[in-house]
Amino acid sequence: MNAVQLNINLSFQQLVEAVKQLSPKEKSKLNQIILQENLQEFELTQKMKDTLDDRLEEKDFIPAREALKKIRQKYEL
Repeated sequence: MNAVQLNINLSFQQLVEAVKQLSPKEKSKLNQIILQENLQEFELTQKMKDTLDDRLEEKDFIPAREALKKIRQKYEL
């Protein structure tokens, strides 16, 4: 595996241009890494949501449960 170490500031557009220079195989690997990162973030977010839902089911959190419903509706969560 080739090692790449970047210590430069890039704009997003510069990064896009750099990615365009990758081989199809390298682009595929990069895509897999990005998808895996997104999946891990989603799983963490879902786990946090589930934990919060479990805690809100406790009777002491009834007002908080109503507030959470309003937030979810507002942000379509």
